[in-house]
Amino acid sequence: MIFACLFLNNLEENNVWNKLKKNIALGIFIAVLGAVVGAIVWFLLWLMNLGIDFFWTWLPGKFNIPVYNLVICGVGGLLVGLLQTKFGPCPSEAQ
Repeated sequence: MIFACLFLNNLEENNVWNKLKKNIALGIFIAVLGAVVGAIVWFLLWLMNLGIDFFWTWLPGKFNIPVYNLVICGVGGLLVGLLQTKFGPCPSEAQ
């Protein structure tokens, strides 16, 4: 009887350690996944900032166009319209 009690106690202790190991592994996985996703988002935001800087700071310095804002916004609107006619409204409406 004492042996069975010690054996069951050992099983419960192993179960606790297994749960703890799984929780630690899950925490490490979440941290690594969060770091990777954060790095991807940071890169995309950096790339977007580079494009904004190119279109609104560097490019106007190279060309002296008095209505530069209207030209850039008109070309952007034209591109959006063309893409919408080709692919349809994006994102599609929720149903």
